[in-house]
Amino acid sequence: MPRLGLPLITTLLCLCVLGCQDRDKAAESSSALEAAEVARALGMNWWTVQLPADLKSNDYVGLAYKLPDGSVERGGNSVWKAGATVKVVVWSWNADANKLLRYAILGEGQGKYIGYMPLKAGDSITFSNSKVLKSEDLFMKIGDQGLSESPEVGPDEIGLMLHVERHN
Repeated sequence: MPRLGLPLITTLLCLCVLGCQDRDKAAESSSALEAAEVARALGMNWWTVQLPADLKSNDYVGLAYKLPDGSVERGGNSVWKAGATVKVVVWSWNADANKLLRYAILGEGQGKYIGYMPLKAGDSITFSNSKVLKSEDLFMKIGDQGLSESPEVGPDEIGLMLHVERHN
């Protein structure tokens, strides 16, 4: 019996170890976080913006403000042509009692820009419900009071969008 006991104990230990490894793999896969879950936990909003197909290599894409009169003002640095789509990520950040709206424009490859804009204490923000937009579509609006439900910019509102700057 002593000769049979050692191989039996060794076999049982091996089966236990293998069984534990399978459970650990199952636990790992069920506890993984997806990017959308992390972004939601951090209070981030994001969109995919489809760029015009006729962009040239010297055309730029950047954040712009759409004003109530319909005019568009550039809102920061631009990224070079970044492919067919870019991702826009927006989140708020409180730094030294200043409320900032942080944003990132992420293109294909290494095309990216990260910036911020200051917000006033009473600013209201509304976000586009659509997650796939075209350039010049508003992805969010900022204003002093309650914001209109309209996709257009109303009085006392500023719209944020991705704007294409064409260079010849």
